[in-house]
Amino acid sequence: MHFTPKFESDSMLDDIALFVKLVDVGSFSQVAKLTNSTQATISRRIQNLEADLGVVVLKRNQRGLVMTDEGRNLYEQVKSSVNTLQNVWQELYEQNGILRTTLRLALTTESARDVILQHLPKFLQENPNIKLHITFTTQQIHLIKQNYDLAITSELPSSSIHNVILLRKFHLKAYASPNYIVKYGNPQNLAELLQHRCIGSLGFDGSEQDTYQVYHAESSQNIVVTHPSNLYMDTTSHAIELAKSGEYITGAWDSMVQNELARGELVSILPELSFVELPCYLVRNSERKSKQEQILAKFIEQVFASY
Repeated sequence: MHFTPKFESDSMLDDIALFVKLVDVGSFSQVAKLTNSTQATISRRIQNLEADLGVVVLKRNQRGLVMTDEGRNLYEQVKSSVNTLQNVWQELYEQNGILRTTLRLALTTESARDVILQHLPKFLQENPNIKLHITFTTQQIHLIKQNYDLAITSELPSSSIHNVILLRKFHLKAYASPNYIVKYGNPQNLAELLQHRCIGSLGFDGSEQDTYQVYHAESSQNIVVTHPSNLYMDTTSHAIELAKSGEYITGAWDSMVQNELARGELVSILPELSFVELPCYLVRNSERKSKQEQILAKFIEQVFASY
């Protein structure tokens, strides 16, 4: 069945765009939240669309929303056109200075946060038509369902509609203050390090992370070690602050301690050892190609390339 609907008004076009978003997101309540509307309004608009088309496009069951055959046919025919129209309107508004584009960026790692945030003031000054909404989250990212334009994350998305670029890999290494070394000594090898006062890590679920896979750069060996601690923290930035007091060694992502190393507040302990390797990806919706989103993506790539 091929749809050749007669568009009686702009509202029908809007309802088709809403139908596409509803299929992508998969939830009336989530779409209502994203569009600042109500579930009742979303439901009524879908019913109006079905009445205009003369077919049922969506059904609900225990698993959620399910497209009918007619709905799937409609979705496949109009999805690319809806995205193209949205991108065209966006660019026209941007070119004429009518609209300040709001871009939503999700950050899921502390390492990425520390790399990108210090460069944002200059970026926004140079791009006055862009407004940023930045969310810090530990949840797995789904751009469409969560209404993000871009994400910097350590996990590859499951959906194939995303464009993914590897920005860089971070390494968790050991650091201490010069005062710690004066007071407790400087470990000369991994065995000695395991005897020192080290801050442990808490997982997202609050569990103590005592086991580490250590990579030795000079020998290219991976070694699994266990190191219980009497102090565990769930935030690396706070652990860095405590390490600066001179009482503990902490693990930290190499990107997070550049300023402390430059000021002499921290020194690297056994720099040939890495305790964790963390990939960092830039994730984009392959179907959103607004000029401003491309500008932000290019900026992010340039910032990470400079590290």
